[in-house]
Amino acid sequence: MTTPATKINFRENQNEGIIEQLQDVDFALKMKNAVDVQLIDTNLYMCKELWLPWGARGAFGGQVVAQALRAAWDTVDEEFFVHSLHSYFILACSVEMPVIYRIQRVRDGKSYATRTVTALQKGKAIFICSCSFVKPDDSVTLSHQVSGKSGSNYVQLMICQTPMPRTVDPETLTSDIEVLKNTLAITESVPESVRKITQKRINEVRLPSSLIAQLHAHNFNQDLAIDSRAVRTLSPQQVISGRVEPSPHSQRWFKTRGLLNDDMKLHACIIAYASDSGFITTAAAAHGHLINSKGLGMLASLDHSIWFHYPAARADEWLLYDVFSPQADNGRAIVFGKIYNQNGNLVATTAQEGILRISQREQEKRKKTAACL
Repeated sequence: MTTPATKINFRENQNEGIIEQLQDVDFALKMKNAVDVQLIDTNLYMCKELWLPWGARGAFGGQVVAQALRAAWDTVDEEFFVHSLHSYFILACSVEMPVIYRIQRVRDGKSYATRTVTALQKGKAIFICSCSFVKPDDSVTLSHQVSGKSGSNYVQLMICQTPMPRTVDPETLTSDIEVLKNTLAITESVPESVRKITQKRINEVRLPSSLIAQLHAHNFNQDLAIDSRAVRTLSPQQVISGRVEPSPHSQRWFKTRGLLNDDMKLHACIIAYASDSGFITTAAAAHGHLINSKGLGMLASLDHSIWFHYPAARADEWLLYDVFSPQADNGRAIVFGKIYNQNGNLVATTAQEGILRISQREQEKRKKTAACL
């Protein structure tokens, strides 16, 4: 039995199916390649690489969203910037072959341009996305940012910018990779199944020893191209058990590990990429389940929407992702997210519905509990 590759490259359409061998790590370049696409014909693009997260059935959904956005963006005039996208995940994306993105140029107007993207594998649609782009508006416009509280006078009182939710400084938090490493350090209590999947995740970001020494000298952690830090840090025991205190709300900080250039299209695509990370899992956490919980049967994204509010947002500076899951039923759950920069600007708003099913074992357990009541 072979272990599937965690990251597949399709650059230059050569060496398909070969895992990238990292010699020198340029985190900015890694992130740029993760969301980039290459033109293969008019209105046809191909991904450069795909990433298979640990425990996932297919390639990371946020990467497909970002690549679809990048492909669509390549077909509009330079002065246009994305303001929204709405997408559906149809089939799991295989990492064994590249994704082809087919663009339909729906409309080119004076102020707005619309594109539809169909992501294909083996001739079948695995993902569809509608993207809308807008020219900058230099006129005087109405502007407000409120927290969403009710009350007839609230918008009037808070017409000026409302600060982002109160939270802790990202520099004081533990990175996701460090949480996994801390879990592995408890050798006596880690089940072999959890150890294998945790070690696999750490191996995905293993760096050359010379570079590790440099990073430690600069007080950096070994991490993915995106540094993600949950405000509610998981303990090793929680990671092992797959259970947490139920909460429908989660917060995490994220940014790229490397500094990016000033291509704001790249920054927006990376924000789209990161917007799918730890998103629908908030709905599972509302019931006390982590992604590795034995009580979970299936957790998968069905659709994903993003509204971009702040074209100047940089993905290489800390962004706060504030997520809330208001409802789950009938095997589905919904989550809403708000992304803020450290100045308190609401950068983007997100929404997603996903499949949320408990395992057969958990169903039987709950039936027995209900029967005893």
